[in-house]
Amino acid sequence: MVGPAGISGFHQAMRKPIQRSVINAVDLQLSRMSRRDVELDADTLVGLLEKVLTWKAPLDAERLDAFVNALLELMVEEGPGTDFRQQERCIAVTDAAVNRLAELGSPTADLRLAQARYLAIFANNGTARLDAIRAALRSSQTDGERLRTLLTLAKYHIDASSYRQAQRILSRCEELARATPDLHILLPDVMTAWGMSYFYGSRRRAEPYFQEAIRLGKDMPPVSVVTNTLIAAWHYLGRVQVARGNWQAALDLYVKARPVLKDAGKGEAFFHLRLADILIELDAFVEAHYHLRKSGSLFRAVQEASTGEVQLNLALARLSIRKGDRRTAAAILKAAVADARSHNYPRGELKCEAELLKLLLLDRRLPSALSLVARMIVVLVAEERWGGIRYALTELQTAVGMPRGRSRRSPGARGSVIGCPCGADHGRPDE
Repeated sequence: MVGPAGISGFHQAMRKPIQRSVINAVDLQLSRMSRRDVELDADTLVGLLEKVLTWKAPLDAERLDAFVNALLELMVEEGPGTDFRQQERCIAVTDAAVNRLAELGSPTADLRLAQARYLAIFANNGTARLDAIRAALRSSQTDGERLRTLLTLAKYHIDASSYRQAQRILSRCEELARATPDLHILLPDVMTAWGMSYFYGSRRRAEPYFQEAIRLGKDMPPVSVVTNTLIAAWHYLGRVQVARGNWQAALDLYVKARPVLKDAGKGEAFFHLRLADILIELDAFVEAHYHLRKSGSLFRAVQEASTGEVQLNLALARLSIRKGDRRTAAAILKAAVADARSHNYPRGELKCEAELLKLLLLDRRLPSALSLVARMIVVLVAEERWGGIRYALTELQTAVGMPRGRSRRSPGARGSVIGCPCGADHGRPDE
């Protein structure tokens, strides 16, 4: 019979071979990660990272950092998964790895930002995402890390409709980016964020920032941070054209903004959703159905359960309204309002409630309509800290059909020959 001392000695004897095996496995996965033609699985990599930590494999900081960063990026691509325990497992193991890197004196700010991107998938405005960003800010050691973190924090506040707070942070971002030559490459991203901070209150003020982002970025190296920024700027310029009723210009800008770095993912899902929004306005139901299906399947692929799902349901409700199915539309909108509240997404809640208000007025349910308006005012006062009044009035005008300074439809919108320029075969009409 083997006593405790013998068992302990056995474990010690096995530790080094296991550690070597784990390190070899990490090296193999790092090699595979560098190849774009190899399919990777986040769950397998999470399990390997757990072994690195459990067996205290003597992996140097450079390789551990590269492995954790690649894992987090893959987790963002794959989504959080349907099992909440898996989400917690991913967060816990990457937290432990980042803490170990901090103990080794390795920079961790960018890894915390990668965690924040992962957390944003299923809680875009959640406290967990904000906590990760704040942890990144505390651990920032260079101007570059500080700027990237502040820029991410500003975008968080834009998502949460805290526009004034976002603009205060963006002032610091712009000052830092302009003062440091090595950080000029982030200026287009800063300009785009400025535009986003104004977009929901004044598209007229927002538009020049997106144009400036494109002007700055077009002559920069085509690295991902620049390319993604140009995509975002074109996308928002498309939304400006939507607000003006310039449908063809908007469609062309959306197609120009189509993400080119990855074939599928959250950005591609929003691409299809924005096209569908316009096609619904044009009563192009076949094309709209196609793009809504594509958007929904892509959101499901990354387990998007945050703002994207709310916006998708809003589009589905608008499509039902245009097709005369008000009952289905109302059910979708009520569920979307609940989702928007649970994800602290006031802009989405206001847009859904504006469409609900339209339905209530069409059905002459005035007491319910007044109650809903009161709720919208509460959301406005509580959440829309800057630009919200203008934004809410825009939504109310849309809902009740009040005249606006500029027509929402360009001449010939209904029955227009405007076509979807995406190049896809949109299929046959629903039977």
